[in-house]
Amino acid sequence: MGMAEFFDVVFVADPRFSGGTSTALAAEIRAARQAGLSAGLLPVMGPVLRKAWPVHPAIAAAIADGDVAVIARGRTVRTTFAILHHPGLFTLPPAAPLGLLAETAVLVLHHPPRDGAGAGQYDLAAVLGNIRAALGLDPVVAPVGPLVRRQLDAMGGTGMALLAEDWTNLIDVADWPDRAGRPVGSPVRIGRHSRPLPQKWPATRALALAAYPDREGIEVSMLGADPERLGRVYGTLPGHWRLLPFGTMEVAEYLDGLDLYVYFHAPEWVEAFGRSILEAAACGLVILLPAHFEPVFGPAAIYCKEEEVADLVAEFAADPKRHALQSARARAHVARNFGLDQFRARLARLRPDWAALKGARPQNTPRPGRKTRQVALLMTSNGVGLGHLTRMLALADEMPPELEPVFFTLSQAADLARQAGYAVEFRPFHRATGADIAAWNRALAEELSDAIAFHGPAILVFDGNTPYQGLCDALAAAPDLVSVWMRRAFWTAGHARALERTGSFDAVIEPADLAEILDHGPTVARRDDVHRVPPVLRGDPGALHARGPARRILGLPAEGTLALVSLGGQANYDLSPVLAELRAWADGRPDVTLVHLVPWIGARPEARPGEILLERYPVFPLMRAFDFQISTCGYNAFHEAMLGAIPTVFVPNEAAEMDLQIERARFGALAGASLTLRRAQPLAAARVLDRIADPQVRLLMQEAARRLPRETGAAAAARFVCDYAQLRKTAPR
Repeated sequence: MGMAEFFDVVFVADPRFSGGTSTALAAEIRAARQAGLSAGLLPVMGPVLRKAWPVHPAIAAAIADGDVAVIARGRTVRTTFAILHHPGLFTLPPAAPLGLLAETAVLVLHHPPRDGAGAGQYDLAAVLGNIRAALGLDPVVAPVGPLVRRQLDAMGGTGMALLAEDWTNLIDVADWPDRAGRPVGSPVRIGRHSRPLPQKWPATRALALAAYPDREGIEVSMLGADPERLGRVYGTLPGHWRLLPFGTMEVAEYLDGLDLYVYFHAPEWVEAFGRSILEAAACGLVILLPAHFEPVFGPAAIYCKEEEVADLVAEFAADPKRHALQSARARAHVARNFGLDQFRARLARLRPDWAALKGARPQNTPRPGRKTRQVALLMTSNGVGLGHLTRMLALADEMPPELEPVFFTLSQAADLARQAGYAVEFRPFHRATGADIAAWNRALAEELSDAIAFHGPAILVFDGNTPYQGLCDALAAAPDLVSVWMRRAFWTAGHARALERTGSFDAVIEPADLAEILDHGPTVARRDDVHRVPPVLRGDPGALHARGPARRILGLPAEGTLALVSLGGQANYDLSPVLAELRAWADGRPDVTLVHLVPWIGARPEARPGEILLERYPVFPLMRAFDFQISTCGYNAFHEAMLGAIPTVFVPNEAAEMDLQIERARFGALAGASLTLRRAQPLAAARVLDRIADPQVRLLMQEAARRLPRETGAAAAARFVCDYAQLRKTAPR
């Protein structure tokens, strides 16, 4: 323990919060850096956030810039100050030791214990008990503002150590545009920004219209508005409101376009501090607020009722000097009372002996022999093709050095992961052995639990259509293990029951599908709860080998038309009628050579004279060796064809257990980027193949494909997994 790394301050926080908690944390990280303090971040997955939120951009930037060091799971560190941001992190006890030895702990209450209607938001006594169990000391409770402090005073007798001062948010006014000297616009523009919670808005339509009025000479703009949610509260939304969804533009840019900032909310909402108001004041905006904010912002704002807003806006618009004076007063008050320099002074008041002790602290040196790499256990289902395994390989290829991929796969193509240089554990699927399903799941749970115990992964990622019962049981037996389900879309209605097992995972990643506009399956309604990334495929569509080099690498003829035939192993869907028609067509086209891609799973095709068998994985980087292809329409094949602009005739696998490949094929045809041939219509083969054999048709298809979105998502998915691998869980699933 004596060799543990040391930080002056460790921030214990959920870096995924999307609003003021994270921006306040980012400001404190920056303040620590400016004060010359060493800072660590111990990321926690609390029970507050129920969806797959990514790390807040400001926190991600602080990590990338080296302002704060993420404390990896399994490490033990020492610190003078542990600052715990948000009580919601510890409403339940940690699932595993945090590895944090702190001398002083501060619990920052970014949220009040009760809402405006008196309903409890969390049990503060339980939170304090959980922190005491995790850190071995009682934290000092620090409300972020007087409204939260007032509730604590009313509670009385809890035995908590209450900080004498409020732990208000900090901000650097230099980061925010200064509107000083700029005249008021005509019309005068008023606005507000917040997260799109209905409680953050006036309770009734009448109050909302009073606060954000429809009056000549006034323009209303709102950032962070959700028209659907607001419509449920107000009915028809006022036509003069310009509503901008949360995150559609940078807050600083938005505020720079306003003349006055007006913020009112429903009575049941207790604004613990008001980060959005602080940002508006930092810009020097004239701010109109209800009176209960005056203890927080003092002379930085004007306090009024909703029905007084319109007249006050008109008065400030008509009196430029008054507007300029209030603007300067707001910005100066923020710089004086909420600047980053307050952070070090705040710590010094918290520990008067800190300055004397600081020089004797150990250096921030890694402990000898400490393991720096963590394991990501990547599990894939069996699959009739390579889709699940390929997506996991794409993810593994993008993993940062500190995260080591280890495969636990049911795929019969497991050797592909070994050939790529990854450690692999293979377990056969029950269909391959004829095992009883219940017995197989029990064995899977035991074997997966053994793998978790052996490898000690920081995270498990599963790619498959249905989380097996054995997988769910193994996860339940490892409550501190972070788990992610990566699932592609286009499910049939018959697969919907698998969604019931979403709760076994801490997050869901959904790789986008270029054809998703045609998706009406059961996952569509769940998209708000998942983390979406661009299409995930293995390989860079912009780095495909040119035709000549690709043919040389594959040992294919340099001249002539080559058609790649990739119909899979046909283990669950017989495409022999299509293959027969294809060969009949090719018999009349001596200029075309069929090249059969040998599947890694399923039956091996037999080549006739003049045909070529190709054994290659991955073939995607070399796809330009072929003039066109005839392929099934799974997720990977479809996106490789579209993003690689490979002219393709899609033959969808329409087995009941598969995803809706026919819809992807239909989308490609609608976009003009591919053609479709179905098993039920083999007599259409000659007509379809004649079209794709036409070079002009292929050029048009390539042009259409290049108009589709080009971004890929393997790196984004890997970044999300890496971030989640560091989270400590404070609640069992």
